[in-house]
Amino acid sequence: MKFSTSTKVIWGVALLLVIAGVSFFWIDAKTSFFSQQGNYVLESDSSHHVEREIVLPVFLHGMVINNLHIVEDEVKRNQR
Repeated sequence: MKFSTSTKVIWGVALLLVIAGVSFFWIDAKTSFFSQQGNYVLESDSSHHVEREIVLPVFLHGMVINNLHIVEDEVKRNQR
């Protein structure tokens, strides 16, 4: 039984798609790149909780003034 060139190409592409699909699911099951439900922390990782305070920026005249010493005063005539 002889197959035409187009039939061989179609079967070759179909075979490659099947191999790619099987490989994807095999890799997915064997690696943590696609993490599974509940698999978020490595077993060797020590779980510790770090709390940090979030400081929101304070703006004055379009500038962030956190950690700056601000003096508000009036400039008088002939004052330098």
